[in-house]
Amino acid sequence: MPRDFSKIKKRIWLYEDIDKKDLKKLREVCKKVLPKYNLKIIVTITCDSTILYQIDVLKDYKIMCEVCTTRFRREEEDFEEYDIISMRRSELL
Repeated sequence: MPRDFSKIKKRIWLYEDIDKKDLKKLREVCKKVLPKYNLKIIVTITCDSTILYQIDVLKDYKIMCEVCTTRFRREEEDFEEYDIISMRRSELL
């Protein structure tokens, strides 16, 4: 059963709870600090996710990174192939 995130009171919404100026500072600090640690960020993007339009920002970070995207999905009866990256490109054109 899916979790109901509306009941989580401590959740922070990136664009609603953090001032744009502070968010910019946070990103700059992350760009400087994260490379000092041996870590890898793995981002999973599902169909219809708004993160899809923001993944290019990862190019600005000097850390290991992996982006996993949806390849197959079932909405009704058919299990169909779904290329989320191609779809993004066609939407941007």
